[in-house]
Amino acid sequence: HSFSEHKEFRFLLPILPLFVLLTGEHVAIFVQEHPKRKRLLGTAAMANFLVVLYLGLIHQQAPIQVNRRVVELAMHEPQKYTIHYLMGC
Repeated sequence: HSFSEHKEFRFLLPILPLFVLLTGEHVAIFVQEHPKRKRLLGTAAMANFLVVLYLGLIHQQAPIQVNRRVVELAMHEPQKYTIHYLMGC
């Protein structure tokens, strides 16, 4: 999937719970075999959580602010605006 230029994560999101169910037992075995791996797994989870916070709260602010401004302008004088979005997909 990572070699593909066109990625549609919205199509992968619905099957994510299935992957979580399939990998849960293997993760439990991974942690039980060596107790130090629990710390490794916790560190990886914390790193991913920090990335999610950054991407969700900081990285995506610009598109959200642009959309708010476009809506604000369109609501102020709706007869003057026609809005078209160009999407990469």
